[in-house]
Amino acid sequence: MNRLLQLVLATWAFTLIFHELPIGGRWMPVSGLVWTCLIGWVTVFAASYVSVARLKALAPGKRRLYPGTAGYVALILMAISAIGAALVIFDFAFLRGYGFNTSASLIRTLETEAAMKGLSTSSGVSGIGRLALPAAFPAIILLAANPGALSVPMKFVFALMSVILLYEQLFFEGGRFFLTAALAIIAIVVFVRTRVSGGGGFKISPRMLALILVGGIVTLLFFGYVFVSRITERDDFFWSAYRGFTTAFAIDVDVDIIARFDGLLGSAWFSLSMLWIYLTQGINEFDQVLLIEHFNHAQGLYQFPHFGQIAQIVAGIEWRYDLAANLPNLGTYLTMAGASYVDFGIIGMFVSALLLGGATAICLKAFINHNRSGFALCGPVLITIAIFSPVVSLLTTLWPAFIWAFVGSRLVAIFERD
Repeated sequence: MNRLLQLVLATWAFTLIFHELPIGGRWMPVSGLVWTCLIGWVTVFAASYVSVARLKALAPGKRRLYPGTAGYVALILMAISAIGAALVIFDFAFLRGYGFNTSASLIRTLETEAAMKGLSTSSGVSGIGRLALPAAFPAIILLAANPGALSVPMKFVFALMSVILLYEQLFFEGGRFFLTAALAIIAIVVFVRTRVSGGGGFKISPRMLALILVGGIVTLLFFGYVFVSRITERDDFFWSAYRGFTTAFAIDVDVDIIARFDGLLGSAWFSLSMLWIYLTQGINEFDQVLLIEHFNHAQGLYQFPHFGQIAQIVAGIEWRYDLAANLPNLGTYLTMAGASYVDFGIIGMFVSALLLGGATAICLKAFINHNRSGFALCGPVLITIAIFSPVVSLLTTLWPAFIWAFVGSRLVAIFERD
């Protein structure tokens, strides 16, 4: 467990250092209050994590899951996720009229513009689909923790449902964080499983290590492809696109940076610079939010907009947070600390760190101890959220996975008649 906490702290250190490197320009200095909030947030998270991890309230599970049980439950959860993906596809392709030829980048641009104009709409079909999509996460946790759980016919069915999910993410949402989170969860489960089974040492099969490395490389290439394709699709130049994109940020871009975008390696430099902005923008964006006097907090609707959508669909109650009216820039990242501040203010921000640190330790301990509860299935998801916290809050995308984790746990109990 300490190694996973060290990984979280390493991602924070990397992000803060990466922010200071002049890769795609130079970020403007931020206030001391921002550094205090960010360092304070991760300190509270770590203290809560360590304190709870030392407790001995969770006993090891009686026994591991039967591989067959894990396989059947994973298939059911993945089927739920695939149905959710199909609903989102139906919403975008037919209800919103994008069809099947509009690129994910263009869909994202049009949806963002609609949100800025106050014209964005939500449907019950899309809402149900988005709640169902994260069922894939406890499914992959079960399979990564129980190799060989699927028979050959089951593997075929699982692969088919995975293709539906991937198609929806790649061609309708451009789901970079969804797919990256899935890869991170698999890596975490494999790491925990090999350390526990190996008596604390790190042992991993060359095949699994190769799969994780290939997955990581493919994910980075996908990020780069998305950045580049957005420019090539509209026949723009990298230098002008980057100039236009960075005008929305507190960043100084000199001519030397722009000059890199010419030549054979121009697309690679552009991708790297865009990745640098995406990974480090949260610090300066959080600074801009903190500078707003009498800021209108979202009361949870920034990270959990689904509840407002559900209230509107079910009860006809207009309960939403106007992002365009309350935030300096729409669609930017604020770090998880910043996102929690937008929702609940300074006190709520530190409370979120306290709760996330404690919950992560509890759930990871249950997972390591082979506990078969929903808490155990939440462990890899929570630590993934913590790993990404210096960049963005993944709670908006991943929180329904907690519900499906407990659904999966209940299905295990039914199959094994506990």
